[in-house]
Amino acid sequence: MAKVNVVIVDATGNKEQKVGLPDDIKCGIIMVKLVEKIKLPSVGPDGNPISYKFIHKVTGRQLLESQTLAEAGIKDGDVLRLQPEITAGAFCTKCGTEIKENDTACPNCGTEVKEFDAFYSDSDNREEQPTLDVSQFTKVKRQATNYSTVEQKAEELSNKLSKGSTFFPIGGIISGILSVIFGIIMFGKNVGYYEVSSSYGGDAYTGIQNAAAQTANNVMALSEITKNGFAFFLIAVGLIAIFYFASKLNKK
Repeated sequence: MAKVNVVIVDATGNKEQKVGLPDDIKCGIIMVKLVEKIKLPSVGPDGNPISYKFIHKVTGRQLLESQTLAEAGIKDGDVLRLQPEITAGAFCTKCGTEIKENDTACPNCGTEVKEFDAFYSDSDNREEQPTLDVSQFTKVKRQATNYSTVEQKAEELSNKLSKGSTFFPIGGIISGILSVIFGIIMFGKNVGYYEVSSSYGGDAYTGIQNAAAQTANNVMALSEITKNGFAFFLIAVGLIAIFYFASKLNKK
């Protein structure tokens, strides 16, 4: 077992340490020990554990966890950066070399960017997405009803209206008949009699008697006119009501 003397820095370039690392131990195991030794954070801001990658500071190549330092070609004096995965850039899926922003292919093995872009996009799509159960929002509460169809409800309302509308014309005809009857009774009612002028011998007495008789006759005539007019009014209103409501009833 040989040792390789390398310089270890964190992602920000701080905490630089020169260490001798065995070249026959896998990089994944070495990284765990170094994270503890350098006291790098092991938990991210979201509470999830942070895993680290070895990045060659000069070439930008990522060392795979399954590789040993000898297999990765690390030599004395190389600078390795411990890069947390949450801030690491894109790396080639074949050789682990870091891919710069404008690179179209891996600078080490020549793998096109679209090949490992497709790999990452597929893995992202495979993540289970939360689903929202919208059935509770689409349920419509139906009001309880004893009617099987809307047409049945409409027909029942129409029947009720028809029964009510028939009652009013019949009531109007009856009222008209009663009005005519009261008019006839009023027309035949006697409201009084006329006074007859008489001579009592003396001129003075005769004049007074005649004046009183004339006044009584005038009142009698006014009563007669009022009675006849009200009687004719009742008869006319009654007849109009009878014909009007009879026409309404025929239309039903």
